[in-house]
Amino acid sequence: MTDADAGLFVARLAVLAEIFSSPLSATAQAVYFEALRDLPLAAVEQALTICLQTCRFMPRPADLRHAIAGDPDTAIEAAWLEYKRLARAIGGYASAPIADAVLAETILATFGSWEAACWTDRTPEMWTATRKEFGRIYRVMAARGETGPRTLVGYCERVNVEAGYLAPPSRLEGDAPSRRVLPAGTLTVLTREQDDDTRRRAERRDAIQRGLAAAIDRRDARARATEGAPDEQS
Repeated sequence: MTDADAGLFVARLAVLAEIFSSPLSATAQAVYFEALRDLPLAAVEQALTICLQTCRFMPRPADLRHAIAGDPDTAIEAAWLEYKRLARAIGGYASAPIADAVLAETILATFGSWEAACWTDRTPEMWTATRKEFGRIYRVMAARGETGPRTLVGYCERVNVEAGYLAPPSRLEGDAPSRRVLPAGTLTVLTREQDDDTRRRAERRDAIQRGLAAAIDRRDARARATEGAPDEQS
């Protein structure tokens, strides 16, 4: 989860606490959030629902984590829903910060890049096969014990890096070569509108240059025709 998910998480947690007659202080709510921050919001929401249906007392953070880990299919489904949500909310132009390392590594292994994960166009049958492959890869990544946040590079940052405007994304010591972790600090990347504007400016420059070249050719052609014309006074 990210800081943007805190409001929704606390609201859902407060409802659960009210049902179990165990109101939580603001400090306790913050502790719950920090204890579960590394999990996708969709997975935490499913854990809250499971505990609502199965628990007799207010679940602790460990109980919520167990509700997810106890059913691998539930964790995989939550991760798939989180991937689809991120793809809709962020899109392939921007880089995607992902708190769950297992989800981030699964996306890269399944699609190859964040851009492809957002913009791939597949038939319903192909999506069914992709969903199965996603689940298989997720189990492998989860067994590796991947932890920590990841940032998947989007189109704008990739273009900026290739153009030399930004340093290439660095890797933490000991990371696998496919791991993409951005350097610390705020990075300035082109938005989609700025990228389109840059392309239009380049097209206008090319058109102006072609127009000037054509005008010069016409002028030279007229000059040659004039030089070759007979003298009317002779």
